[in-house]
Amino acid sequence: MVIAKEDINIALAIFMYKDFCKSGFMKDLRYQKIYEALSIGNDFRSNLENFLQAVGNKEAVDFVLETSALDLTTVEEGKTYSVRVYKDNWGLLDIDVSSNAEFIKLNTDKIKMRILLIMSLSLNLLLIRNFLEDRKI
Repeated sequence: MVIAKEDINIALAIFMYKDFCKSGFMKDLRYQKIYEALSIGNDFRSNLENFLQAVGNKEAVDFVLETSALDLTTVEEGKTYSVRVYKDNWGLLDIDVSSNAEFIKLNTDKIKMRILLIMSLSLNLLLIRNFLEDRKI
């Protein structure tokens, strides 16, 4: 796991090496079966991370939002508001994002943190004044 955190390219090369299953710790049949299942496909970074999690060498990545609410006293036309999204662990993260409020327009429908060590990014949203009723947000 330390190699994967420090240098993902070396860890990927080791993970994809044809004799990876012959290494000492891979004598465990459970690890071999997990490897067989996860070495199929082209998303090698995700496969490696899932393998490390499955064999107990890495915690799953979770996320938290900077805030659970935006307090707005006025809505400015055309102003973009941001909420920071933080990972709690190194690794890949894909989050589907949506809003059921028609007055909120998100800049994306998916957050992807594909660089392992980037720990935060901003989710931008725009409030559309035309869809707001005369009430507090």
